[in-house]
Amino acid sequence: MLGNVSKAVYWKKLLGNTAAGQDASKVDGSAIDARSFDRALFVLELGAVTDTGKIAIQIQQSANGTNFEDINGAGFAATVATGKSDNTVMIDVPVLKGYLRYQYQRTVANVEFDALQVMLYEAKKLPVAQNAAVWKEVLV
Repeated sequence: MLGNVSKAVYWKKLLGNTAAGQDASKVDGSAIDARSFDRALFVLELGAVTDTGKIAIQIQQSANGTNFEDINGAGFAATVATGKSDNTVMIDVPVLKGYLRYQYQRTVANVEFDALQVMLYEAKKLPVAQNAAVWKEVLV
């Protein structure tokens, strides 16, 4: 049995409280070193979405952390998000090349992000040490 999940996954907040707005071009996230894991779950928490607001999101991969390409099927093109305020988008991907990043674009009307987080899981070695931004880890 696995036991304690917090020692088997790596959790990191990538974005927080991104003000409602639109993006003139695609926004690229920083490279995430996922070489010690087999899978990653990206969790995007939407905030307020103005009617007709569109969002596109794509998860990308790279072998060197610099040159990224889309992971086929790991996202969606500009989609109207009317009525999706405070909803969640989850994208679960395999780690095939070692590095991952997100790419998004908000268009037509304002879309706010409350948070974008990633959970790396199916670790190749246990226990997993959490990142420095994990303030408290309570194990019972």
